[in-house]
Amino acid sequence: DDIILHYYEKADDFKSHEFDNELAILNEKNGSLHILNDVAARVYLLVDGKNSFEDIVKYILSIYDVKRETAVTDVISILREFEELGIIRNVSSNSPNFC
Repeated sequence: DDIILHYYEKADDFKSHEFDNELAILNEKNGSLHILNDVAARVYLLVDGKNSFEDIVKYILSIYDVKRETAVTDVISILREFEELGIIRNVSSNSPNFC
């Protein structure tokens, strides 16, 4: 999956809000609200244009007692959903390690 080769950053039209130990992502243009589970929230917070896919997977593995294959699958799924919703954007050409 080529998603593992990309770097992402948060889209400008979205703001995050924490409440009751959950993270909500609000689309300020259309008012849609996305409530993230704990893993998705951690992935979202790491999406900064600098953390690679591997950085995110390593962080998830350091927090949760899961197999690497599970972490990889989950992070791919989360990033793909974020991208489809427009919450993040691909900035690979701007990343520090882009060749």
